[in-house]
Amino acid sequence: MEQRFRSNPLFEGNLNKVTMGYLILGQNQKVDSIRQVVINEFPNKKIGLSYRLNKLFREQDSSAVVAKIGSFFRSKRPITRRPMAALTNIFLPTMCGMATVYRPGNICR
Repeated sequence: MEQRFRSNPLFEGNLNKVTMGYLILGQNQKVDSIRQVVINEFPNKKIGLSYRLNKLFREQDSSAVVAKIGSFFRSKRPITRRPMAALTNIFLPTMCGMATVYRPGNICR
């Protein structure tokens, strides 16, 4: 399964097959480690951003989540426009209210 994962780690269908295989075998810790590998090796790709945000939303303290989301969008990491635009369309309306318009550098204004 490791070989299958490494053959195309950014393809979501491939990741789903690998994680399902580990879940069937009862190796839940492998599923978490695969997600962590994607976060570490591809932090600014679409799937890496998605996994990073999913991990962030598991945080119990809601004020910490809001603060980390703000810093996430203000980060200096080079993120391509397409994944970032998709993420702002998904998360900012729910975070800031439906009428909020995202402007780079101005979170929830």
